[in-house]
Amino acid sequence: EGHGTGTTAGDRIEARALKETFCKEREGQNLIIGSVKANIGHTESVAGLAGVIKAVLMLEKGFIPPNPTLVKPSDNLPIGSWKMEVPTKLIPWPENTIRRASVNSFGYGGTNGHIILECADEYLKRRLPSSECNNGLEGPRPRLFVLSHALESGLREAASDLKRFVNNFDGSFKSLDSLAFTLTRRSILDYRSFVTASTQEELIEALDRQATGEDRVSSHTTPPKICFAFTGQGAQW
Repeated sequence: EGHGTGTTAGDRIEARALKETFCKEREGQNLIIGSVKANIGHTESVAGLAGVIKAVLMLEKGFIPPNPTLVKPSDNLPIGSWKMEVPTKLIPWPENTIRRASVNSFGYGGTNGHIILECADEYLKRRLPSSECNNGLEGPRPRLFVLSHALESGLREAASDLKRFVNNFDGSFKSLDSLAFTLTRRSILDYRSFVTASTQEELIEALDRQATGEDRVSSHTTPPKICFAFTGQGAQW
């Protein structure tokens, strides 16, 4: 995953460095290179992070995506003779090999970074526990369940709908964890409320109080004011 500035001098310098590092004694499969900038452009201070995200997704999904805008490599970059290639179609990651990807990132101020990522599959196989262990998270502990709606009356309806759903699920602690996680990450609307519960039965009782209006509902309908502005260019106020 190259930095890929898209400049005549920069691309040639980076490609030559890749050739000297990875391709000098290379045999067989060419080194596959690409840059996420072909998809989303230059994200400036997070350009390196965008490359890391792309590389992690390639390792996770097992596919190498094509460079969407490539028509013909520049004559200034003889990547074929340098044992490199830019993919023009989706390529399945070769099987029976450890997936690894390198990411280049060059900072505007002269700070250069290079990381090598490896798929976690092999590592996780070595880390599997030999016996069941208690992580201290499962069990009857209080969990936070957040409700949010555009209308106060809708909030009570949401509690009633959620109560019907909870009545029909398995009630395991993992299910409660998943439900709490999902509700916490839903959109924040004008009216919010919450309940805490350690078990399925406690959650049903708490939602029933919400549905009947016994518990308090908070409203945040006043537009927030701007406190800080971050321009991305180093000037903040």
